[in-house]
Amino acid sequence: MSPTLKRQWDFFTATERQMNVRMKVAAVGAALMALALVGCSSNAAAGPELTPAAPEDGGQFSQELHDALPKSIRDKGYISFVGEANPPFRNVGSDGTVTGLQTDVLAEFEDILGIEIKTEVIDSLAGVKLGLQSGRNDAAFGPSLDTPATQESFDFVDVFVMRTGFLYPLSGPKVTDTTDVCGKKVAIQEGSPPIINALAAIDEQCNAAGREAVQQVPLADKNAAILAVQSGRAQLMATSPATMAFTIEQQPGVFGMYATTEEDFAGDLVGTSLAKGNDELRDVLYGAWKVLFENGKYEEILAKYGMESTALPEPVVNGATQ
Repeated sequence: MSPTLKRQWDFFTATERQMNVRMKVAAVGAALMALALVGCSSNAAAGPELTPAAPEDGGQFSQELHDALPKSIRDKGYISFVGEANPPFRNVGSDGTVTGLQTDVLAEFEDILGIEIKTEVIDSLAGVKLGLQSGRNDAAFGPSLDTPATQESFDFVDVFVMRTGFLYPLSGPKVTDTTDVCGKKVAIQEGSPPIINALAAIDEQCNAAGREAVQQVPLADKNAAILAVQSGRAQLMATSPATMAFTIEQQPGVFGMYATTEEDFAGDLVGTSLAKGNDELRDVLYGAWKVLFENGKYEEILAKYGMESTALPEPVVNGATQ
């Protein structure tokens, strides 16, 4: 990594968690509202029959959820979460310290469940999946992509909807519609399923309009993708609303953004994942998320990281097949 890239990446990871971008919560859309209604009528979608009562002391601890933890978890005394470095979810400092949205959520979970939670950060998504399937780790914060295919091996507690947008230089053509992306060189973070899915949907739109498909430029991380747009190696960057807003805030007058909606293409449900067969822990984590949704901490944490537009109305178990 060049000294310039290293400095920019260090700056990005050190400050991204502090941003508080003022964005209105995007409408989740009729499809997602229907999903929530389905979740209320089906035990598989709605999660466990756990309704933790508010503690009398005003705190968050739920004895019911604590007692519902699997005996194996209570015996070892902690829950092991795993994930790859992925700002703003997991920012890894030079000393190995992990901060970010996951850290904030899991600190709340510790209070709710009354048990220690440990985080292991590894290099790849493949390693995350292996950690869950081997039993080395109990859960992954992700955000893990929930699809019918991934549900063959994993269960999900979906808590975000991810919809890819496009960052473009103000010195070039403005993006006002998804078909403006057709034929363009688009920098992406390599191995990001939501982005790949979004570009596949746009390719279909391009084909229907008789235009060329998107030219993907896969790169190692977000900062490399931003630099590719700055250097002209790519014309656009496909990324999350949080990254677009942060970049524009840090470099005013340089970039514009096009935030896609449910009218452009469906978003992807993502959240916490566990290996199949861990129903007890899945249901407890659903309960912990439910507490955060109901006490306002969920919206508060999303706002801290400029991720209001990813909000769901409530957590959903295995929502991709509901």
